Amino acid sequence: MMQTRVLISAVVLAGVAVAGCLSEQDTGGGSGAGGSNVSGSGGTSNGGAGGDGGMSGGSGGETGGTGGSTGGAGGATGGTGGATGGTGGATGGTGGATGGAGGATGGTGGATGGTGGSTGGDPEIVTVGDKTRYLLRGTVVTPDTYFVGEVLTESNVITCVAASCSGEPGAAGATVIDTHGMIFPGMIDTHNHIFYDIFDEDDWTPKQKYQNHNQWTQEPEYKAMQDCLDWMLASTTGSPPGPNLDCEILKYGEIKALISGTTSVLGEPKGSPMKCYASLARSIDGRFNDLPDTQRLGPCLYPGQPFTQAPPDNDHIQVSTLGIGSVNPSDALTNFQNCKTWSYVVHVAEGLQSNTSAYKEWTDTKTAQLDVQQMTIIHGTALQQADFQHMADKGMKLVWSPKSNDFLYGFTTRIDLAKQVTPKLTIALGPDWSLGGSVNLLDELNFAWQYDQTHWGGVLTAKDLVLMVTIDAAKAIEVQDQLGSLEVGKLADLMVVSGDANAPYDTLVHARPASVRLVMVNGAVLYGDAFLSEAASLSECEAMDICGTSRFLCVKEQSTADKLNQTYAAIETAISEALQTYDTANGTHYAPIAPLVTCP
Repeated sequence: MMQTRVLISAVVLAGVAVAGCLSEQDTGGGSGAGGSNVSGSGGTSNGGAGGDGGMSGGSGGETGGTGGSTGGAGGATGGTGGATGGTGGATGGTGGATGGAGGATGGTGGATGGTGGSTGGDPEIVTVGDKTRYLLRGTVVTPDTYFVGEVLTESNVITCVAASCSGEPGAAGATVIDTHGMIFPGMIDTHNHIFYDIFDEDDWTPKQKYQNHNQWTQEPEYKAMQDCLDWMLASTTGSPPGPNLDCEILKYGEIKALISGTTSVLGEPKGSPMKCYASLARSIDGRFNDLPDTQRLGPCLYPGQPFTQAPPDNDHIQVSTLGIGSVNPSDALTNFQNCKTWSYVVHVAEGLQSNTSAYKEWTDTKTAQLDVQQMTIIHGTALQQADFQHMADKGMKLVWSPKSNDFLYGFTTRIDLAKQVTPKLTIALGPDWSLGGSVNLLDELNFAWQYDQTHWGGVLTAKDLVLMVTIDAAKAIEVQDQLGSLEVGKLADLMVVSGDANAPYDTLVHARPASVRLVMVNGAVLYGDAFLSEAASLSECEAMDICGTSRFLCVKEQSTADKLNQTYAAIETAISEALQTYDTANGTHYAPIAPLVTCP
């Protein structure tokens, strides 16, 4: 693996810490009690997404009558854009650089037409205004469709997605950015053993391809690496004592996600929940996920059967990293019926289709009556078309990790067969971990596309893959009411990507980290091009080089709770020094830390 180191230097940016992945400094802005980071909404993994976010409706796209006067300019750069003017012309006038093609059909017609804009140039700040409100211009990828338009965020909520949002009350005094690119929902990583992301294949590579997940974990080299990680996470008062780097390692994994445009990670963090578990990207499977408290009224599994109504909560996701054998069926079914657990994400059938042990995990799932809509299966590599049909019939979901599967087994889940079933089986994409999996979701998207082209003849479209990391990922873990798409009332998690806006899905599938120009989590701008640093939501950020491009990254908060006041440089130093200490004491070679990104 080619390793490219990330260079860090501290820089203080003008601005005030405001809503975002910011624990004690949130401004609040949705419902819920708030807890850790990210603008203080509190949060559940699904449900109502702070209903007041819909206050602005969709009227922004209907202000374009006067825009016809400027539509000609927009059409000049957008090809067919200004031909019919209308509301599309309004977009052409304000953001002609991105092309006025939306005006070809105008208004909502432009949205469904999906013509996008030009390849544009570098994003630019038009106005530095209120850091709790942002107006972004560009090609909006919802992701079901795309059009030239604008997105307005206020506090931590999206309040307008339209051809023009400039007339909305919240746009007055907002920070305005012309992206000259594409505005996507933040990606959702539905499977990542995030504590292992300080390692890569230089630290452990299996000696052979295996038949199931119970085999490679027995390799002495794997166990040795696990010993190192256990020591890194051990308490300073433990026996033996360790450096207690839970927060640092978790945040390092979140930074890996953030700089690739991933704003939520199902990372299976260990130990007691801490505020640092959501200080950057959302740790979506825990109570510090900054989602609002929500509730579903029961019964949620068996109609007409007894249940005890679960109260509103912000965390409705359960995860089992040890597989279906570690799940208590009675407890799980009770939680489903009472509406406490909306999504149970479990490793099932991880291994070859011919392996009896791997397939038995699927039959055990059915025997335990856990083949229900609340269950999301990770991997399912041993499953066949009839099994995928059964999953779809039951409303189950699937998480696919092709690169890790290929690394361990030389084989991956038959998504080509899974796509053939009716009703549609919800499929999400996750990198699994950086030990043979992908460093981030951009890498996994590209691997999945290449694997499909090579092995299945291209049954997956680029749009299929983009949906797997956005709205379908949200559906897989039951957070689709709050995340996964650019819609009024949803939480303001988004990213800006440069490239060909006339082919946005292909552009994202083939994007590299340097293509990610801006990332917002819960309404806070935490990462982006160095020349956009004036728009950052925190007052103290750091400069970094990502694959030869200058970026800013906002990590440090003012609160000292759970190490929230650490800089990225301090996080990397703490992990690197601990790895070196372990190597010196044990004769191993786990230092240096695995890089944040790998560059072409």
